[in-house]
Amino acid sequence: MVSCVNIFGGFLVTSRMLDMFKRPTDPPDYSYLYGIPASAFIGAFGYGRYIGVEDITQMAYLAGSVGCIGGIAGLAQQKTARAGNAMGMMGVGIGSTGALMSVEWPSMVPLQIGGLAIIGGSAGLAIAQRVQVTELPQMVAAFHSLVGLAAVMTSIGSHLKEVGHFPYDPLAGVHMGGIYAGTFIGAVTFTGSIIAFLKLNEQMSSSALNLPGKNYINIGMAGLCLGTGYTYMTGVAMVPSLLSCAMVAGALTLA
Repeated sequence: MVSCVNIFGGFLVTSRMLDMFKRPTDPPDYSYLYGIPASAFIGAFGYGRYIGVEDITQMAYLAGSVGCIGGIAGLAQQKTARAGNAMGMMGVGIGSTGALMSVEWPSMVPLQIGGLAIIGGSAGLAIAQRVQVTELPQMVAAFHSLVGLAAVMTSIGSHLKEVGHFPYDPLAGVHMGGIYAGTFIGAVTFTGSIIAFLKLNEQMSSSALNLPGKNYINIGMAGLCLGTGYTYMTGVAMVPSLLSCAMVAGALTLA
């Protein structure tokens, strides 16, 4: 649900920001036509999964990745930004569909996922539609904070789901490293984006926070993050280590 607030609202905010720079002489925008090949691919993917085609999930991941990379490249220039936004939507849609349909869910779980996605997406669209044009930059920061929150929640959820397999998995170290990195980066992203929102919204001073011994505080918190990383990777108090990492990493953006 948190991710859907950001995904739906973020794409709409991006579209509204692009509309700010639209000129009367610009050619008509037909980027919505990207929805045709995206829908066709998703339909073909669903049919392939239904008849048991092997490796079709990897094709969905590849197509989704290409769409997201194309979206980032397109957004880098104003003249291709609208196409980039559409390609980003296409990539996220295909990638999300591939990920969700690759798992054999219990009977009621897809309905729960769909319901939460509708709630989150509707909330994101409503917020993005009602926000004033002059408030769009801070809204981007607010939506971006949800990316960090979703990363933390996903990382901790992944740990809870997979921790029982770690003693027997030869690649457990890689998985654990990814979980810890996701928790750390997500927490920094979450609090950093919240601070950016407050500063852009003039609810917080834009000047740097100068605490006594600021550098020593930062070094100490970085050391704590390394320490919790060590305890997590060695299997000692794993969940408390992740939670401690999230709290300390979030505080790093304040000092």
